[in-house]
Amino acid sequence: MNLQISPVEPPLRLLVVNPLLAGSKLAISEIMAGSVFGYNRYIDLILLVYCNEISLAEQFKMELRGCAFANCNNIVVSSDLPSLSDADVFMFISNFKNPNRIDYTNLHDERHFDTMYLILKVATNLTASLADNEIKEEEKTKRKKNIPEKKKEKPVIVADGLITLYILREVCKDLPSDILFCPTPVPVVVRSVLADYLKTELTKFNHVHAWAADDEIFHFEIEKPLIKSDTLEESRACGKEVMGNETLELYGFDYLQLCDNWLKTELREKVVSRLGKNPYGSIFRASEIVRILQYIWKPRITNGLQLYINLGVISDGSLGSLKGLPCVLPLIIEGENWNVNKYFDRDSYMRTEMKRINIRVKHILEKFTPYCRKFMEDNVVQKNFVPAEEDMMTMSDTTTRTTEV
Repeated sequence: MNLQISPVEPPLRLLVVNPLLAGSKLAISEIMAGSVFGYNRYIDLILLVYCNEISLAEQFKMELRGCAFANCNNIVVSSDLPSLSDADVFMFISNFKNPNRIDYTNLHDERHFDTMYLILKVATNLTASLADNEIKEEEKTKRKKNIPEKKKEKPVIVADGLITLYILREVCKDLPSDILFCPTPVPVVVRSVLADYLKTELTKFNHVHAWAADDEIFHFEIEKPLIKSDTLEESRACGKEVMGNETLELYGFDYLQLCDNWLKTELREKVVSRLGKNPYGSIFRASEIVRILQYIWKPRITNGLQLYINLGVISDGSLGSLKGLPCVLPLIIEGENWNVNKYFDRDSYMRTEMKRINIRVKHILEKFTPYCRKFMEDNVVQKNFVPAEEDMMTMSDTTTRTTEV
């Protein structure tokens, strides 16, 4: 009998912060179904909640168990603050109204406070390496049992917006900057607006490259022609490279209506207007965070594969961006590493737009840094993490969300 046996990889540890939100539940269900990390990769799921949410989390755990996901290895409900060594993938889905921008006029909103508090507490406990005594103990155990050392996968931290990246950058000074990611709605909205305008399907448009500081200050470029199946004339003039005669005749447009100037003015205004309506519903957040996890993970399990995607990251300074600060950039992901796509490096207009984006990033940082430090000082550092018993008796259910140290 000839048997082909492939080694079974250890379960992937996925830790979800705020798992009881509707968006989190949708994302978890999609991930556990096997569409992100593969159908043959077992998952150890860790649901991180406040201690007074444990009973609700246990109910959700039973619901997941009832779904009988084939790749589910274990599900744990925890209120213990994690370190970076406790999981392979960390997923932060916040309860901010807009995960890319803080509404400073409504800072006393309960949802905003709870989300800020939880992310800050988790961030203060994340460290870039195991403690010395943990490392020594682990090495001693391996030597005793003759366990061969396995290659450690670079951890991944994905969030639903740039605010979380700002928090992690501010608090976790020793956290590797190349493991933080968040999605951007700009490319999705650009294709959506174009689809409405041209009355065609989203999938027919070429790739959109995006640079952004938030939902108001951004820049995008669409690979020409706009529609993949479109054909171009051999002799191009002005904005004719945007679309060929086939599409222009089909929709009754002339090239002046879809030239580069239109893309950089009217189309951008339409995109800003659409983003201003706050598209961050539960389904959108879940689908976007699942999508970027797919893009991040697929190159890790497929040798030589390169994927192009726009993501919020801690910038490496490429394309004139500010090094060490959160920013949306067009990336090329290969294996466990990413690089910024340099295709538009010599585009003078993009460079001008990058300066505008940098001004906004600096402005965000100048306002957010003192607010974040003040919030930590008032609510995290100087106050007990678990309220005293007599205080607990007087606090309502909506204001007693706590978690164990």
